[in-house]
Amino acid sequence: MRFKSITVIAAIALALMAAGCNKKQPEQSGDAKPQVMCPVMDLPVEKQFFADYDGKRIYFCHQVCVDTFNKDPEKYMKILKDWGVMLEDTPGAPQHSGGTETPTTPTTPPDNTQPPGGEPHNSTPPPAEAKPQAMCPVMNMRVDKQFYADYNGKRIYFCHQVCVEAFKNDPEKYMKILQDWGVTLEDAPNP
Repeated sequence: MRFKSITVIAAIALALMAAGCNKKQPEQSGDAKPQVMCPVMDLPVEKQFFADYDGKRIYFCHQVCVDTFNKDPEKYMKILKDWGVMLEDTPGAPQHSGGTETPTTPTTPPDNTQPPGGEPHNSTPPPAEAKPQAMCPVMNMRVDKQFYADYNGKRIYFCHQVCVEAFKNDPEKYMKILQDWGVTLEDAPNP
């Protein structure tokens, strides 16, 4: 079931790519910054998905993006350059694609006023005050309140049914993301 959910998420990601949702670029600044966004999908990176190219390590949000990068690496290297990203050097090991690093979760707080596919988030921590949930903890896109799950007395919203299924497979992972974002969840209605 988990593989099927990941496959469906990958299909959605590819559909968004085809629709051109990943064409926005981060704010330009004179200073180079570490890579936090995937150059293919413009979503927060997951460090277990990477490719080494020309002595640099490039991170992605999904294995599908690694495969897409490998088909036209110069296209995505230009995007990263335009963003002003300073890439990590490839570790001493021989260059390869793919990876086996310990997975991480996206903990970059969303700007709840940002539309999906908008400017990428920076690594500035969220303000101390709590805020209502506006972004999906699975895909980091604006929620659609028809997609939700109730967990430990709270209602969590998502951007798609696929994300509801992903949440059910590992709810604590996504509850932690929401907590890191400083989101105040609604109480689930009484049954």
